[in-house]
Amino acid sequence: MKIAHVHRISTIQKMKGNSNYNQAKKGNLESAHKLVKEIVLDTEKFEKLQGLICPVIKPSGNRIPLALAQHISANSNTVLYD
Repeated sequence: MKIAHVHRISTIQKMKGNSNYNQAKKGNLESAHKLVKEIVLDTEKFEKLQGLICPVIKPSGNRIPLALAQHISANSNTVLYD
């Protein structure tokens, strides 16, 4: 599959400036969900997506990738896959 366009949905500066960032990075999934919902406001970009989402996550620590994958999956026709 060829990727025609990559659209950046956030920047590391926006994330680091969010009050939930440090806790999300330390492994707090609730803080990660709050962070993603506050940073990724335009979920219409996800509506036409289909397929599988496989977040790369560590056994402990940063939960931002998982929260983002769950957010995308909840707003699209994708399936979250581990």
